[in-house]
Amino acid sequence: MAANKKRKRYKLQDPLRFFTFIGVVAACILLLILVFQSCGRNRNQESDRPGTDVSRAAETESKPQAEPSSREESAPEPSVPERSAEESPEKSIAEVSFPQEVYQEAADQTVAWTIALANILHGYEIEQEESNADVIPIRYTIVIDAGCGGSDLGNPGIGGIYEKDITRRVAEKLQDQLKDAHPEVEVIMTRRGDGNISNDNRIKKINNSGADLAVSLHCDYFAGSSERRGVAAYYRRTEGPKVVMGEKTVTTLSLAKSAAEVLQKAAVTALSSNDRGISEERYEILNQTIVPTVLLELAYISDQSDYDKITSVGYIQALAEELSESIVRWLADTYPERAEEGWTKPEIIQEESAEESSEEESSEEESSEEESSEDEGEAEESEEEGEPGEDEDSEAEGANNE
Repeated sequence: MAANKKRKRYKLQDPLRFFTFIGVVAACILLLILVFQSCGRNRNQESDRPGTDVSRAAETESKPQAEPSSREESAPEPSVPERSAEESPEKSIAEVSFPQEVYQEAADQTVAWTIALANILHGYEIEQEESNADVIPIRYTIVIDAGCGGSDLGNPGIGGIYEKDITRRVAEKLQDQLKDAHPEVEVIMTRRGDGNISNDNRIKKINNSGADLAVSLHCDYFAGSSERRGVAAYYRRTEGPKVVMGEKTVTTLSLAKSAAEVLQKAAVTALSSNDRGISEERYEILNQTIVPTVLLELAYISDQSDYDKITSVGYIQALAEELSESIVRWLADTYPERAEEGWTKPEIIQEESAEESSEEESSEEESSEEESSEDEGEAEESEEEGEPGEDEDSEAEGANNE
């Protein structure tokens, strides 16, 4: 796969505040330049004043002058060339102290400092353009889904923090860890910040990502007991689409199950928590995605011990590091051809939808047949009940006739 070349990206967070800041800094720069120019101009004016010549003239006027002799009168007076302003030693010193290059360099440096300060204070995200040789090509793509979000608070934590905030913290830390330690992995987030996103949109985003793995992060809750704790992982129940990987073909179910085993052990190790194992589930985000998807229940936030760990900065960092390494290890083991040049994405054969539709049709036919059979049975029963009634009516009519 061709290497992706990074380009500069600019993102302005607060335009009004930023341009106000730039205006103030520009005014300060202009004032600084004017001060430099004024100082240089004053020094030049002082150097132009013939202070030494004036003092010498005053000294000669104070001394008595002798009458010139005839020889001196006849001899022409030597002409003393006047010193121009450019030859003044004082001015040359001023020029050395404040040359034009100093003004330009000071202005350039101030502008550079201003831009750097603006980038730090006002939310510019800058990525310096790098050469293709320094860019690591993308080999894997994963989707990180932070559960809940927005108006969906999720489960309430025993200490007051809701599930949506915990999953967002873990997801963002995992994203940062993967970007820093494994730039060959592209990370796609289903939600950023505390935004609302429906389950259908999560599934759509995962299916359109072309990812190799999706990880959905959640926290469990058990109201019946405050001592239930541990980490559990879930994967799809149906086989799902088939994935052609070179000479072999595997199901999405087998890929999701193997990933669930790896990630669940990593979370247990990082959090020093109970191992609640892995199991298949009917969750839509697991069974309606064409990407191998794992749902991790990281902790029971109804338990004080689990809650303290999953809300701790240290444990979240350890969890992000352990999950990051486990994800990359699983990707490398599952797709070994990615280490070579010229690899291609595996082909996904979506046969599940046809099977499911046929199963639904057959189930509908069975249900309709059952309903029709029930209707026939009821009709037969009503007919059987109606026959003796007719006989009784006929007998009664015969008696009346007699």
